[in-house]
Amino acid sequence: MKEIILGTALEKTQIVIIILLCVSVVILVTAIIIYILTKKNKKDRKVSKSSNVEIVNNTRYTDTKKDGVSNIKYTPGDNLLTLGVTYTISKEGPLLPGKYTIYTAVETQKRFNLRVNGIVREYNSETIIVLAENDTVNPVNCNIILR
Repeated sequence: MKEIILGTALEKTQIVIIILLCVSVVILVTAIIIYILTKKNKKDRKVSKSSNVEIVNNTRYTDTKKDGVSNIKYTPGDNLLTLGVTYTISKEGPLLPGKYTIYTAVETQKRFNLRVNGIVREYNSETIIVLAENDTVNPVNCNIILR
């Protein structure tokens, strides 16, 4: 009779140990997955130090003002759009989807025409526009800087 009671006690202890090991393995695997995902998200972020541009998952985010004043000069990371050339916004291309501030490349000209998706509209320098995947942009009367 004592052997039967001792045998069931050992089996219960072994079952509890197996359950605790399984729970520990599940927690460890979850922690590893979370670590890998956060590492991947940090790799997807590229930051351009020169013009406050941040690229997350091939989408562009920008802060266009420094100390409350707009910075109009052309800097690395800006996109210069040439007069008469049509550009398509693409996650694989040089112009990524996202928020841009548009500037005229001619200092004396504050207003300019820009064709976005086939519609020509007059814009002021320092206007913020949002461009989505497959949008087209075409400067009509002067070169334009997208920041």
